[in-house]
Amino acid sequence: MHFQVYTDLASATSGRNAIRTSQLALPEATSKLVYAESGYDGSAGSLSATSLARDGVFRDGWATQMPTVTGDAKKGFVANLVVNV
Repeated sequence: MHFQVYTDLASATSGRNAIRTSQLALPEATSKLVYAESGYDGSAGSLSATSLARDGVFRDGWATQMPTVTGDAKKGFVANLVVNV
């Protein structure tokens, strides 16, 4: 899941001049719970074919991009991550 940081609302709503771009590295256990639900057959196969350790995007590590995740696949999840800008 990618995210961008902007200095003001006008920049954010125009999609221009992001000052930071990053992404969340979701825990594999959480992804497995989601992909066990109906409709995620292709995603489940992709997850089993790779890992964060083998993902080129996270080749330099993912510790600062790994949120704390709570919730469940039926009611939804909440991901929390403190990002220094």
